[in-house]
Order: sequence, then C-alpha cells, then structure tokens
Amino acid sequence: MSKLKIISFKAKEKIIIPGNFINLSWNVKNHFFIILKIGKRFKLFYKRNNTKIFIYQNQKIKLIAFGDFETKTKEINVKVKSTYVRKKSVKILLRKFSIKDYLTKPKIFSNVKIINTKFKIKNIQIPNYYEDK
Repeated sequence: MSKLKIISFKAKEKIIIPGNFINLSWNVKNHFFIILKIGKRFKLFYKRNNTKIFIYQNQKIKLIAFGDFETKTKEINVKVKSTYVRKKSVKILLRKFSIKDYLTKPKIFSNVKIINTKFKIKNIQIPNYYEDK
C-alpha cells in the first residue's frame, strides 16, 4: 500500500475580488476521494483536481483527502481584496466656489475664451415615401 500525500493545494488567482469565482486546484497522490470544506459547506470530489467556487468574503478552505487507512488535511486562507474607495475633496484654483457663483459669473478661469466658429446648419429635406402621389 502506498502512502497518501497532499502535494499542493492553492487558489490560482492572485487578486480575489468579492462576488467572483475563484479557481482552486490541488494535487493529491494515492487517494480515494476528496472533501472540500468551504465555510459551513462540504463538496465531494472523485478523480478531479480543480474546481470553481463563488466567494464574497474571507474564507478558510480545508481540503480533506481520504486514502487507504488514513486521512490528511490542508487548509488555506482566501483573503478578498476590498473594493471600498474613499472619497476625497479637491480644491479648484485654491479656492472653493458654489454652484450659484458659477451660474452668475460667466468667467471662472481667466484664460478661457469662447470663439465664434460660424458653424451653419443646412436644412435637409427628406422625401416622404408614404404619401400618395
């Protein structure tokens, strides 16, 4: 009889975003079946070495391999990257102004100019094909 051996167990993604699938892969020798414990759930695998799971928060994932007369376990912690972005306030031209100032004053910046481009719009007549002739 050969000994049970867990060679590797890892998540393939480097950055894990909440609400996404992650690929788990493992390499185990001389086993009958494998159980993955993800939080409070269990998944049973036979003759497989990878799977996709949906993750939305930090989890401990435990691999339990069953051999002839022994079991081996290996555990990984999957840490989810936070997507929370903090808002920052910005000053424009080193002074604050309100929307009312912007609407009443035509100039905010001194170097902005409005140029007359003399753009003309032609009247285009489209024939009506549904009229009776």
